Parts: sequence; C-alpha cells; structure tokens
Amino acid sequence: MLITLLTWIYQLFIILPFGLFLYTLKPREDGSKKIDTSGFTLIFLLGLTIVTTLSAILSLVTNIGWQVHLGFLLAAVLLWVFLSVKKRIPRFTLSLQTMNWVEKSTLGIAALAAGIVLVLATTVPENPDTAIYHAQAIHWIEDFGAVPGLANLHQRFGYNSNWLVANALFSLAFLKIQSFHLLPSTLFLVMTVYFFSGLFALAGGSRKISDLAKAFFFIAAFLLLAEEISSPGTDMPATLLTWFVVSEWIRLIEEPRTGDEKTGLWLSLVCVFCATIKLSSVPILIFVIWFLAREINRKRAIVLLPIILAGILIAGSYVSRNIIISGHLFFPGFSFDPVHLEWSLPPEQVQKEKEVIHWFGLLPRRPFAEFRQMDWPQQYSRWLVNQVPRHKAILSFISLTTLMLIGLLLVKRGRKWLNQYREFAVLLLTLYAGVIFWLVSAPAFRFGYG
Repeated sequence: MLITLLTWIYQLFIILPFGLFLYTLKPREDGSKKIDTSGFTLIFLLGLTIVTTLSAILSLVTNIGWQVHLGFLLAAVLLWVFLSVKKRIPRFTLSLQTMNWVEKSTLGIAALAAGIVLVLATTVPENPDTAIYHAQAIHWIEDFGAVPGLANLHQRFGYNSNWLVANALFSLAFLKIQSFHLLPSTLFLVMTVYFFSGLFALAGGSRKISDLAKAFFFIAAFLLLAEEISSPGTDMPATLLTWFVVSEWIRLIEEPRTGDEKTGLWLSLVCVFCATIKLSSVPILIFVIWFLAREINRKRAIVLLPIILAGILIAGSYVSRNIIISGHLFFPGFSFDPVHLEWSLPPEQVQKEKEVIHWFGLLPRRPFAEFRQMDWPQQYSRWLVNQVPRHKAILSFISLTTLMLIGLLLVKRGRKWLNQYREFAVLLLTLYAGVIFWLVSAPAFRFGYG
C-alpha cells in the first residue's frame, strides 16, 4: 500500500503541471489564485488529457517505454519550475475553524473513502476483459507502440482506447518488476474527492442541484464502480468523466460565473478526451455543441478555434491509432469507414464483431447462433427478465421519470413548471441520448453507468 501511495503522488506530480499550465494561461479576472475542488479536478483532467494525447501521438512512431516516460518526467519538472517562477500555482485551502460539526463529521467519510480506494487499488482486477486483452494490449504499447494490423492477431486488440496508452505510460514496466496499473485508482481518488465536495456542501446547508448530483455520484461511484478500481478497463474512467461533465454542466446552468467561457472550453476538451477513452461515451459531445451554440449566441465565437484545433488533436491521436491497429477509422464502431489498407480487418469480421458486442450486452449466456435467430422483441424481453433487482430498479426509475415528464408536458400547469427549468432541456436530452445509444449498442449495465 505504501508503494500505491507513492505512485499516486508520483503520477500527480507528472500530470498536474500540464493541466496547470493550460488552466492558468489566462489569469482570472478577479485576480484570485485560489481554487476549489472543481478547479483542482479540472486541472487534473486537463493534465491527463494532454499527457495521454501526447503519449498516443508518440505511440504512432515509438514504444511507450522509459525514454518517453523520462521525457514526461523532465517536462513536468520544468513546468513546475516555470509555474513557480511565474507564480501561477494556485492555492487550495481548507479551514476547520469555519466548519460546523456536520461538515467536520463528513470529513470522516472522506477519510474512509480514501482508505477503501487504497485497499481496492491493490486487489486482483475483477473485470474479465483485463485478463482477456487489457493487460496484453498495454504490453504491446509498452514494447512496440501502435502495431499495424495488430487486430488481425486478436480482434480484441482492435478495441483501441487512449486510456490504455495512459496506463502504459504510468505502468513503470521498464523497471522490470511488473506493469503497475495504478492510474485507474488515482483517477478514482481524484474524482471521488470532487464528488465528495457535493456531500460536504450539502452538510454545510447547500441546496444546489449540482451539489446534489455530486453527492449522488459519490455514492454511486462506490456502489457501481468500486470493483473496477484495480482494472485498466475503460468503463470506469469513461463513466467518471461523464459524471464530472454532467455535474459541471448543471453548475454552469444554475450558477453562472465570470470566466465560465474558459471552464466550458476546458470541459469541451474533457468531453472529446472521454470519447477517446470509450467510443460509446460519444453522446457527451452534445455538451460541446451546446456550449458552442451558447457562446456564439453571446457573440463569443472566438472559442470556436481553440476547441476545433484541440479537438482535432485529441481525436486525431485516437483515430490514427485505430487506423494503424485495425485499418479502420473506428473499430468496430460506425458503418461509415472509407479507410482500406492491406492490414485492414475484413468488413465481414467487423460486422460480426458488432453483432458479438450486441450479443454480449444483451444475452451473453445464450449461444450466439441462437441469439442471431431471435427478433429484437425476443432479445430485449429476455434481457429484461435476466436483470438483477438493482438493475430493474434503475430501469424502472428511468421509465417512471420519463412517464412523469410526458405527463407534465400534457398539462398546462406542468408545462409552466417545466419552463422554469428549460435551460436543463439539452442536458436531459443528452442523458436520454446516452441511454438510447447504450440500449441499441451493448446494454450491459457496466457499459452504461455513464
């Protein structure tokens, strides 16, 4: 556990200065150098986005070994020195004297949560995909980078994710001990601190929707994702990043602040990064569309250029790796695929892999041949029957909420009440788009918590 703690500190040492450099490019208008948990988390995620994207680009031409790792370490040291000299390191303060007894009590929950994360980070991964292809894919990146046609060796290697590249960078495999997959626990720790801030705010008397959302996600993270903490799988990070964007989106709507255009810009980059971690999280990109439309409406179209350029760089690193590994823009992904290379997986194999994913998400215990003979009402009715009680409860909540919203829309007083919250309409549509995308692609619950 001591090694895990030291590794967390080391990873934060490398990641944070990259995020800080970007976050502090433009000083705050009020001149303040203080940040809250939202600011710290955003700095971490921006740093992770930069480090991962640069690593993915480097993996196109070299392996992610000690040379690349040393390069990032030296860059981090130089950035810390630069930020310190320029006095661009913000302060994060927490005073016990100003807290009431309820707030102080919740700090015990935070300490317990951190202890749980520390323990779970050292356990054997329960995600079966880690043994099937995650660990092996990371080893390929450590030793060879992006290998042309690797998906022909095993189709699961075609399931490219920039998250695997980030794990390869921080695995310390060059020490010849083992590959340490501790980056997921670092991310989980940072994100649960952020979500805990909502619970802490509620204890202090807050009634903001964003704080309620964060408190809910804090509980959900441990109930639904804790078993993923020791796995380099893509489900947990994509889910946490989606929850973070949703929480901050709510905050942008209910509590506008000076300089929110910069926050929206950084969140847009996190959304693109999230899609490179797990392609099925692509509905969260609706936030980018909403933010750009809002800024254009406010005559601040200048944000278009940095979002487009940074988005192309982040997404381009992911797509480029896809093309090299599988010979396709997205694997198994979308039907549109103009790329045809000598190492490209045959289209019929790609189509079958799509069906396999759908089968695995719906009825993995049924023979694949039997599944293909069923029509979709049979598939989904049996899928529903097979769900455990907590999953049925989640589906029932979504269904009842939908019916309630439809009922409110049909009543004049209901429409008047909903009109007070019309700014949340796009967020709500994004959530429903995510649910629909999950249902039609691979409705296994561990794929859809985000």
